[in-house]
Amino acid sequence: GTTSNLFFVADGVLCTPSLDSGILSGITRTIITDAAASLHIPFDTGKYRKARLTSADEVFFCSTLKNVMPVAKLIDIEADQVFEYQPIAGPVSTQLMSVFPGLMRKLAKQHPPGCSV
Repeated sequence: GTTSNLFFVADGVLCTPSLDSGILSGITRTIITDAAASLHIPFDTGKYRKARLTSADEVFFCSTLKNVMPVAKLIDIEADQVFEYQPIAGPVSTQLMSVFPGLMRKLAKQHPPGCSV
């Protein structure tokens, strides 16, 4: 999206589209990728086929306003299919959700109001 980033967990690896896919290169994305590294969560970026996303164990969006937000359902309009996921955060997104507020506070302290990040 234009204000959020998509992440998914497949086979124990946290995945997100690469920047050359045209996605938002934002602060929140960087916080999530840095948090994954510090939590020793395997991480990958790339261009993924739809089947990789639809077979994922967890799917979530992240943004500065919504933090880490699990996705419960994806709808493929073209194929007339619905893919349902855990209605609550999975183990990887739960780990990231637990450290996200602290990382945002740390970032805010490093960049006072009116300062461009």
